[in-house]
Amino acid sequence: MSEMSAHEHARLRRLVAPAFTPRRAAGFRPRMEAIVEALLDDLPAQADEGGRVDLLRHFARPLPMDIICALVGIPEEDRPRWREWGASGAAGAGRDFARAIPGIMAGAREAVAARRARPRGEEDGHEDVLGELVRAQDEDGDRLSDTEIVTMVWHLVLAGQTPANLIADAVAALLSHPDQLAAVPSDPRADARGR
Repeated sequence: MSEMSAHEHARLRRLVAPAFTPRRAAGFRPRMEAIVEALLDDLPAQADEGGRVDLLRHFARPLPMDIICALVGIPEEDRPRWREWGASGAAGAGRDFARAIPGIMAGAREAVAARRARPRGEEDGHEDVLGELVRAQDEDGDRLSDTEIVTMVWHLVLAGQTPANLIADAVAALLSHPDQLAAVPSDPRADARGR
């Protein structure tokens, strides 16, 4: 997509934009919260003998990938391999990167085929990006090719790697500034209701 003409790039962005509206994001929030809670609940099992947990490995890296996978429509049972592919793809070079690229492409093709077999996110009652893209293609096949759908999934997966470092940096900043950490409410929902 980054190498397309402005017109072609804009065409593809218009097709995926409905999945990223504020209304859709608000509707997706409960699913994001469930993913966060599941990862947090799993942290004690990841602790070493001294009770320490590698936050980057066990929370910050899997969280954005799991959220992107849920948003895109990657089945939950496939997400561990997408985590691996995403981490390798984010590296941008090396043997693991070279193996990840074909894996991501094949995984995206599998996900598209699975969404075609179950078009509207029927397994969980939620529409996802793949469902919208497949529907757009079905309505007007000239607007979107299979290759463009696979490429769109690839770009979303790579974009999903960026927040991992932001999460880790935010936690490090809070731990090094106890006054700011103390200002974080223990229950963000209670803080939001109070405003």
